[in-house]
Amino acid sequence: MGHANAIVTNNDPHDFQRLPGYFDAVVVDAPCSAKDSFRKDPEAMNEWSPGAVDLCSQRQRRILHDIWPSLKQNGILVYCTCTYNEKENEDNLRWLQQQKGLESIELVISPSWEFRNNERKHRGVRFYPHRLQGEGFLWP
Repeated sequence: MGHANAIVTNNDPHDFQRLPGYFDAVVVDAPCSAKDSFRKDPEAMNEWSPGAVDLCSQRQRRILHDIWPSLKQNGILVYCTCTYNEKENEDNLRWLQQQKGLESIELVISPSWEFRNNERKHRGVRFYPHRLQGEGFLWP
C-alpha cells in the first residue's frame, strides 16, 4: 500500500514472539471454517463440520496468543475472519478479553456501507455478501 513502515507476512505467529512490543498495530486475517465460501464453492459445504469449526477456533486462539506479545502496549489489534460462526468470532474475542484484557474500540464505518453492528460487550461488524459487492466477512 505504499507504506515503508508496514510488514505483510505469512510467518507462523510464534515467530513474532522474538519482537516483543514491536508493532503499533497488528491485523490478523485468521484462517477460518470459511462458511462464506458456500455461495461461490458448493464443495466447501462438504468440508464444513462442527469439528472443523472447533479446529479453526483453536487455531485462531493460538494465532492471537502468539502474536499478542509483539503488539505494543495500547496497540491496535484487528481480528477478522471470513466466517459468520460465533465460535470463531465473538467467542474468540471474549476469550481474548479474558486472557489479555483486550478492550474494544468503536469502528467508524462509512454510512454508505450496509452492515450489522454486533451489540455486545465487544464491537464488531458483519459484512454480508447480499448487501455489498464481494464476499462477506466479519470484522470483530
